[in-house]
Amino acid sequence: STGAQNDIQRVTDIARSMVTKYGMSDKIGPMALGNGDEEVFLGRDIGSRPTYSEKVASEIDNEVKRIVHEGYERAEQLLSDNIDKLHTVAEALLKLETLDADKYKRIFNGEIIIKEEDTMEEIQEELKKLKAKEEAIKKENKDKIEIKEDQENQENDNEDNSIEE
Repeated sequence: STGAQNDIQRVTDIARSMVTKYGMSDKIGPMALGNGDEEVFLGRDIGSRPTYSEKVASEIDNEVKRIVHEGYERAEQLLSDNIDKLHTVAEALLKLETLDADKYKRIFNGEIIIKEEDTMEEIQEELKKLKAKEEAIKKENKDKIEIKEDQENQENDNEDNSIEE
């Protein structure tokens, strides 16, 4: 699909930039390679000469391939390590159709468990309960802070009054 092809192209371009522009390759080292003119136009390669040898070009290609391959392996490992979470989020998407960041985090972190038999209304209700509980905790913490500040202010006032006497 075009999406996957575009992803592969972008990953390859980023990896190549990591190696040739940003010096992020231990093998090549911290060097900027190329002339910096990355615009694509017909005949670009005919009139320009690379600023590095064929050997360095081959090393660049190998480093790009290594970076892309390592990234692929890491992504594959993350997905397989979190396959249950992936399925849970997929189930939530099937039920809810969209997830904002807050819902996604709650589902991914297991704060909300979505079962196959749950309806969209039940899930929304569970989210509301969770939010209400969090708001109550925030308010309670805010009240505790205000009480503590009031106590400290009272103590300071008492100290000021005793100094004046």
